[in-house]
Parts: sequence; structure tokens; C-alpha cells
Amino acid sequence: MSDKLEWMNHHVILFQHPKVKEVVEKEQYKQTTELEELADKNPDSEAYLHALEDQGNYKDACGFIAYNLHRRAAAWWGYLCVVDLLKELKQSPAKPRDIADIGKPRPLHVPDWAKMPEPPKPADYSKELAEMEKASAELKSAIKKNVPQDIQDTVQEAIDIACQPFKEKFGTTPFEALERFCKNYKGENIVIDENSPIFKARDELVAKIEEVRQGTIDKIKKALPPVDHAKIKKYKAACLDSLYKYIVAPDHVNAAACLQSGNQLADKPEGLASLVGFWSYGNMATDNKMVVKTPAGLMANGLTNLLLMCALAEGGTKSFDERYESYFKIGYSVASGANNWGDWVAVSKVPHQELNDYDPPHPDAQKIAGNKPAQTDPAHPAVQRFRG
Repeated sequence: MSDKLEWMNHHVILFQHPKVKEVVEKEQYKQTTELEELADKNPDSEAYLHALEDQGNYKDACGFIAYNLHRRAAAWWGYLCVVDLLKELKQSPAKPRDIADIGKPRPLHVPDWAKMPEPPKPADYSKELAEMEKASAELKSAIKKNVPQDIQDTVQEAIDIACQPFKEKFGTTPFEALERFCKNYKGENIVIDENSPIFKARDELVAKIEEVRQGTIDKIKKALPPVDHAKIKKYKAACLDSLYKYIVAPDHVNAAACLQSGNQLADKPEGLASLVGFWSYGNMATDNKMVVKTPAGLMANGLTNLLLMCALAEGGTKSFDERYESYFKIGYSVASGANNWGDWVAVSKVPHQELNDYDPPHPDAQKIAGNKPAQTDPAHPAVQRFRG
């Protein structure tokens, strides 16, 4: 076949189990009802993986790779995902957070489309009022001149009788009220009194809330230990150095180093990745004198949590979904054999040290790049059965 090599590069060769059912039974792979139905239609591991890819479900696709991938390759995949995140953060670091910002009132930004329209300026009716007063005066003059007095008195008496209930309740007639309003109206906006008691009560409440907030923040700062950024940086470097060294030379000494460094920083991607490396070794006994087999699913569960931690990391240049898509592509390239540590070893380079963020270099950097194990004594024979 002329395209044989290309065809081979598109198939996973580092899956441990050819069937999804085997991954569920032997690796403790958990499935939702929807994933179970998908596996029924695609029982082969590779077909199942491609079905997830076709759905754009990269998160679950990454989860399946984690549970089915050769353990040493899985540790390499987790390491590369952390390096990928570090590249992002180098371009766009996460903004530092201060405990003092907890509960801090923030100005409310209202977009222009949601703002209340400006109230219209009051119209000037002085000209119209003057014309109405002139017309009213002329009408009164014409009535007085042309209508007999007895008729005027009868009409006025009827008006007084009709207005009497209004006057008893409000102390004035409707005509008097309208006339007074017209004379006093100046077209001014209503003025809000800033010295009103309600505003004073508001300010007192805001001040009390801020006093309580500051007191709470002060207690939190006293209770929490100070953040030693220099030591955290040192631990991160140690985790990645130990993990890469173990991947290149997976012996019990390097596995134990992953456990030791990972425990120092388990809440960071670098630390969790280092622990994943230790779990991938297969033997929980670090002295290599006995075998305590790593529980099924422990490494894969740690790896899926590592990917989630990376995907949720603040800062960077990618969204949550974009990160999972990137991690899937990296994982698939590892699973297909196209991406491994051999290329880096060949040129004596270490991926995370290429970022220039982890100085000074590991004292055994040349050993790491040269794929030379740290120990000289052979591994315990029983361990070989559990290695990934």
C-alpha cells in the first residue's frame, strides 16, 4: 500500500485493551448511560474513541485515553499537557489574587443598551400659559358684559354647589388649584435631598459591612501561612524534573523521586503530574523490596483530574474547550506512537526546561537527556509485571 505509513500513524498502538468492555472491567473505567450506549454501538476501543471525537466530546475522549493508554505513555501525555499549559501561561499569565479582594464591592458596569434613557428636559409652557390667561381674561370680560347678572349668579351658585365636596376635602376648588398650579409651574426637575435620612442610613450600613469584611480578611490573613513563591517555583521544577527523569528511565529510584516531589505540591498541575508518574510505575512500595500493586484506575483517575486541573487553570490563551481539544490531540499523537520522549532524548533537551522558567537546570539534566538510569542495581523481577 502506498499510504501504509500514513495509515498506521492514524491508529492507536499503545492502547492496553482492544475492547471498551475490557477497559471497564480491568481498569475501573466509569461510564454514564450515554457512554455505555455509545460503547454498545462501538465496542472496539479505537472506534469508541473516534466516535467521541466525532461528537466533539474531547473531555470524555481524554478520559478514555487515560484509562486505556500504556502507563508510561500516559505519564508522558500528562507531562506534555502540563508543558502545554505552561506555554500558555508564559504568553498570558494569570492575574494574581489578593485575599483583600474577597467580598470587595465592585462598581456595577451597566452596558449602554441596558441604561435608562435620559429624562427629557422639561418643556417651557410659559408662552402657552400666558396665552391661556389672556384668553381666560377676555372670556370673563365678554361673559360679564353680555350675560345678564342673574344668569351669572345662577351659574356661579351651581359651580359652588358642585365644588363644595372637593373644597371640604382639599380646602380649595378645582379651579383654584389649577390656577395656582399654572402660576407656580416653572418647569423644574424634582430635586433629591442628599441629606435625607434614608441616604444617611445607607451610608452607615455600607460602612458597617466594610468594617466586618476588613475584620474577616484580617483573620484569614493571620490564619493562613504566607505564600512562599520562591519555594513553590523550586517544587514545581523538582516535580517536572523528577517526572521527566522517570519517564526516560522508569526505575524504582526515579519513581520514588516522583512520589516525594509530587507530595510537596499535590494541589498544582506539576505536583499532580509527578504523582501520576509514580502511580504509573505499578508498585506502591518505593523500596523495591516488595510489590504492592497500584490499584486499578488510580493512575488514570489521577490523570483525568490532572487534565481537568489544567483545563480550569486561570490565565493562558485558550478556553476550557480549546484546552481539552489540545490535550486530546496530544494524547492521540502519543497513543499512535507519533509523539514520544525519544526525539527529545536524541537532541539532549528537556521540554519543560526549554521554557526557561525552571532555573537552575536539574543537576542530573545530562543523565535525563541521555536516558541513563540513576540506579545501577537491577529492578526487582516482580515489578516488571506491573510496570506500565
